Amino acid sequence: MNPETSQIPRRPAWSPEDSDAQGRYLYPGDVEDAMPEGTWARLLANYLVETILRVVGALDRGSAHANLPIYYRKGDPKKHVSPDAFFLAGVPYDPHLKSYCLWETGVIPPVVFEILSPGSQWKDRVANRRIYEELGIPEYYWFDPEACRLEALILDPATRRYRERIADPSGRYRSEALGLEVGVVADAIALYRDGTYLPPTAELLREAERRLAESERGLAEEANLRQESERGLAEEAERRLASERRLTEEANLRQESERRLTEEAKRRLAESERGLAEERQLRAEADARIRELEQRLRDAGQAP
Repeated sequence: MNPETSQIPRRPAWSPEDSDAQGRYLYPGDVEDAMPEGTWARLLANYLVETILRVVGALDRGSAHANLPIYYRKGDPKKHVSPDAFFLAGVPYDPHLKSYCLWETGVIPPVVFEILSPGSQWKDRVANRRIYEELGIPEYYWFDPEACRLEALILDPATRRYRERIADPSGRYRSEALGLEVGVVADAIALYRDGTYLPPTAELLREAERRLAESERGLAEEANLRQESERGLAEEAERRLASERRLTEEANLRQESERRLTEEAKRRLAESERGLAEERQLRAEADARIRELEQRLRDAGQAP
């Protein structure tokens, strides 16, 4: 056995600063080993937590946390460990949680993650490993960003010691606790669901914003086309109304012309009939005059 892994470093079990004025134990959240080492490690831990909360936690009311102290022995505030990320099955997410006390829920994290840094290699790979074994945490993953190396460990229930797992052909490890696969993409630890990479929430938001912008542009273009179409339809309707008005005016003019022609024809017919009547009257008067003259001539003995 490696001398470095033979025992967990021992610290004093209690000191006065671990209790308040009434002598009650304090389990603070701002312990030294809860501070992430480096921006990249913090980003990777946040990615794990956000993705687990988004994909797993929402389904079974589980929760995930990054760099949150886990106190595992009541009455001994020195007994704590702060994984870079861990999952709690069936424990609702509390964004205000400062530390996690195992005895309050009795729920042991089924999976923990450590992001290695030059200053945390021994702590994450040796000291914390032994604590996780003692606590009985089934799955333990550590990722070395500098070497881009991922290692998966699973707890042997018989020996209560971790043994290395063998990756699948794609280089990933199936996490039964999460129902996801753990692997590497580019130079970062990554989570997959049924072989599909689960991108960071920020990336999803950017993609959603891009799709929303495209959708809004499409809707704006569709609205412009609809307005143009409606404008064309309105203009066509206006032209149709104008044409109908012209046709109506022409029909009215035609009716007026026909009415005038009819009246003119009637007037001329009436005048013609009056002329004929007058002519008949004159002819009748002439015939009467002729008969009157003939009668006078007969009476005068000059009848022809």
